[in-house]
Amino acid sequence: MVTLAACGAEPGAPVDAQEATIDASESIDAQAVDAPPEPMPVFRISSVQGVLAIDDAGIRSQFRLDGVQRPSTFDVNLTAQGATTSCKVSLTPVSMGFATRSTSTRRFKVVLLDPGAGPVIADECDWDDAYMLQRLATLAPVEVGWAQARVETDRPRLDLYKGGPWLPSGTASMVYPGAVNGFAMAEDGTATTTVRVQPLPGTLDPGVYFY
Repeated sequence: MVTLAACGAEPGAPVDAQEATIDASESIDAQAVDAPPEPMPVFRISSVQGVLAIDDAGIRSQFRLDGVQRPSTFDVNLTAQGATTSCKVSLTPVSMGFATRSTSTRRFKVVLLDPGAGPVIADECDWDDAYMLQRLATLAPVEVGWAQARVETDRPRLDLYKGGPWLPSGTASMVYPGAVNGFAMAEDGTATTTVRVQPLPGTLDPGVYFY
């Protein structure tokens, strides 16, 4: 009678650690491939726009217009060097205070916006955010202001003033007649499109301004 000896381990017996080791050369490298760095082009601000709720203290982050809660917004359109089209970046508006600016025919009270303060809310350019904000900081402040339209037929819309280091070389400021809608705002941040504001030159009434 021949006895056969089992060569394998008994069912349920622990596996020797050495036998369980898998040679690294036989394993598959599962490490994720690093994403390419985001672009950091030289660019300029081609235009700015947004909606600002302004009171005596500065910019309200939130306001209520016709019963709808809305945020103040600050959008910059950026054009990369050599490009023919721009892309939009939305930022949280950060005030650097107020100032008075004059042109040959007008006076405006303006709010000074810091485009480099961030954060970036939406980025259609898909550029590196940190680089972009650092570059935008060198173009501060962006100056925007409003006053009752000089030409009566443009009223109740307001004349718009834009100024600051972001403008093209040799351009001190730009004025757009009848370009802004302004609505009166109460102390609690509520406004209605049925009540307009008409800030006199050099003043800025509390209100919601679509510029």
